[in-house]
Amino acid sequence: MSLKDYDFKKIGIFLSVSFILIGGIIGAVSGIYYFNKFKGAEKRLREASLTSQESVDSLVAKVAKLIKLPEGEIPTVATVSDLARLKDQPFFNKAKVGDKVLIYTQAKKAFLYDPVNNLILEVGPLVIPTPTPQTALASASANIAGLSTEAPRSPTPSVKPVSITIYNGTDTGNLANRFENDLTAKINNIKVIEKSNSQKKDYTKSIIVDITGKNSIKTEEIAKSLNLTSSALPSDEKSPLGTDILIILGTDRI
Repeated sequence: MSLKDYDFKKIGIFLSVSFILIGGIIGAVSGIYYFNKFKGAEKRLREASLTSQESVDSLVAKVAKLIKLPEGEIPTVATVSDLARLKDQPFFNKAKVGDKVLIYTQAKKAFLYDPVNNLILEVGPLVIPTPTPQTALASASANIAGLSTEAPRSPTPSVKPVSITIYNGTDTGNLANRFENDLTAKINNIKVIEKSNSQKKDYTKSIIVDITGKNSIKTEEIAKSLNLTSSALPSDEKSPLGTDILIILGTDRI
């Protein structure tokens, strides 16, 4: 049969139809594949949220014996399952796999709890992001690797560092800068937002003040680690704006 005997028009139509059919089959298979992956992720997230409420209540009761918890709110409870995914958050520097996180979204506070040793490891305020509908599932899927959810939860919050102001209560220059280096080397999840001079210059003992009254655990941790005395705000000093904790350095730090 010679080349001219072929009906190229019919061959072209046949090939076009074949490509369309093959493309449709590939598209259908891909759609099923990605749909199944989506459903699988959705199922894993749902299963991660099915720990019984009794378990959450029991955990809250244990933690409440160690520290005052926000009232009128049931927390989201998560388990630390992947430290590598949490290494960039100072809040989790003391965490180990199996530790619990109680997240109070209304009170904007989080508590890191060690159930083995029955200890509060960290307490911090929260900054809660608002995800778009398109990113909500993706964000939840990513976060589930680091924290396994144990109760229905809001978007995973990041933990806001406790803000610190340092006053130099002496005539010694550069004291606040030297103390800041020591402070940040020993204490996690804090941020020094201001360094200045106090109103008085005759402080002999260095003191620490919980300005907001909401950071007693962190205040106690700093006081013990750096040999500070917990105190109320001295009458001669002004409360610094936007600060959680104030530290006034005395001559004992020279």
